[in-house]
Amino acid sequence: MAPQAHTDKVFEAELGALRDKLLDMGGRVEAALSASVRSLVERDSALAEKVKQQDREINRWRWTSTRCAGACWRCGSRRRATCASSPPRSRS
Repeated sequence: MAPQAHTDKVFEAELGALRDKLLDMGGRVEAALSASVRSLVERDSALAEKVKQQDREINRWRWTSTRCAGACWRCGSRRRATCASSPPRSRS
């Protein structure tokens, strides 16, 4: 039973880290969208350039996070395989 507890803690930690990264990315995307609309409305080319740079950073982060999500998915697959050999839990 101890290996299962360890696996659950590792899985939960990886899942929590992924959640935090996704929330951060969502905030960055929201800010970039807001700034892009503002740059169009105000015809601010300097702000538009800043948005383009932010977009490049978001894209780089997205590819890094995709690798992180893949690792988390693989972790989840291992967890499901472990859980499949355990008896089902009763639902209340």
